[in-house]
Amino acid sequence: MKRKFLFVILVVLALIFPVGIEAYGDLEIDFGGHHGNPLFFLQDMKPGDVEEREISLKNKSYMDRYLTVRCEEVEEYRNFSEILEIIISVDGIDIYGGTTGYKTVEEFCQEAAGEGGIPLSIVRAGETKVFTFMVKFPSEAGNEYQEAKYVFNLEFDFLKGKNLVINEVYYHSEEIGCGCSCCCGDFKNEECGESSCPDNIYEYSTGDSCYSLHKSDWEYSDNPCDKLEYEQKYTGFTCSSYKMFGIYWFNHFSCDGWSKGSNGEWVEIFNPTESTMRLWNWSLRDNSGELVRFWTWRSLEPGQFALISKYSSTWDNWDEGENAIKIYLRRKIGDGLDDGGDHLHLISPSGEIVDSVGWGDGTAVWNPAVPGVAEGSSIERLTPGFDTDNASDWEERLPPSPGN
Repeated sequence: MKRKFLFVILVVLALIFPVGIEAYGDLEIDFGGHHGNPLFFLQDMKPGDVEEREISLKNKSYMDRYLTVRCEEVEEYRNFSEILEIIISVDGIDIYGGTTGYKTVEEFCQEAAGEGGIPLSIVRAGETKVFTFMVKFPSEAGNEYQEAKYVFNLEFDFLKGKNLVINEVYYHSEEIGCGCSCCCGDFKNEECGESSCPDNIYEYSTGDSCYSLHKSDWEYSDNPCDKLEYEQKYTGFTCSSYKMFGIYWFNHFSCDGWSKGSNGEWVEIFNPTESTMRLWNWSLRDNSGELVRFWTWRSLEPGQFALISKYSSTWDNWDEGENAIKIYLRRKIGDGLDDGGDHLHLISPSGEIVDSVGWGDGTAVWNPAVPGVAEGSSIERLTPGFDTDNASDWEERLPPSPGN
C-alpha cells in the first residue's frame, strides 16, 4: 500500500509540475524528465538505493557566469538527511561530495540554504552544462531509518553580489615604439609612410632630432603647459607644447620608445547586483593612499561594466565592450599602479571599502597576493563578479578583455 500511495503522489506532482525546459532570465534549465516541486522526494528507500537527477543548465548571457545552487528543505521524518550521501558531478567529475570529500544531504542543505547558496561551476557564455545530483542510501544503514523520509528542492541561479566590485586591472601596460625611421621630415612626411604610433601620437622633426607629440584629450584656448596641474599630470615628461593647425599639442619627448605607463592603465568595475548603482563619488585608492573619485552622474545597470582610465586616448588601441561606461579621471590612478606590486580599494560614497585586490608583492589585501603578470596582461576575476574575497578568485588574462 505504501508503494501505491507514493506512486499516486508522484503522478499528481507530475501533473501539477509538467516536465520541460524553463527559463529564468539568462538561465535556461532542462530538468531532464525529473522536473517537479519538490525535485527530490526520498521515501521508502532501501539500503543501497540511489536516486539520481540530471539537470542541464544553459548560460544564455553574453558573459561567463558562475552557477550556484540552493537547497530548500520541504519535509523530513526520522532525520533521514543525516545518513543520505550526496554527490554532484559534471562530465563524470565530482565537484561536491564524492572524491572531493564525503557529504551528507544534511550538510549540503545546511551549506546551500544561505543567501547565494553553493557555487557550483563556471558556465561560459552560450554554454550548456549537465549536472548530475546523486543521492545514496548507504547499504550499511540500520533499521532506525525504516519509513524515513526527506523531501527537498533545488534552486539554481547565477552568482549575485551585494555591491560593485573591481573586476579587471590592467597595470602592466605595454611599451609602444614610435617608429622613428619614419620621422625624417616635417609632420608625417609621406615619403616615410604611415607612422607606427597610435592615432593620437604624431611624429615630426626639428633639425636632426626626432620627436613625437601627444594630442590633448581636451581642447584648450590656452597653452596647457602654462598650467601647473597639467605638468603634474604628465609626470615623467617635460611638458612642451606646439601649436599646429590651430591645435595645441604637448608632451614633447624623444622617440626612442614611448611607454604608456600610468597613461595606459585602466580598471574595470562590474555591477553584479540586481540594482542600478549610481557612480557619483565612488573612488579608488592604491598603496599611495591617494583617493581618486568618480565625478560622474552616470549609473551602472545590473551586469554592466565601467572602465576607469586617465584619458579617453587610453582606449585608442583597445576593442572594449560597447556597452561599458567610460570614466576619464584626467589624472593617474593613485600615484600610478606599480608593476611589481600594489593594491586597490574600491570605496563607496559613504567611505566603506566594498572591494579590494592586491597583486605581486603588494600584500596589504592578501598574503600571498594575486601573482604578478607579464607586460601586456591584466588580472581578472574568474567570471564577472565572482568574489569569495580570495586571491584565487583572480587569474592572468592575455589579451585583456575590458568591458567584456
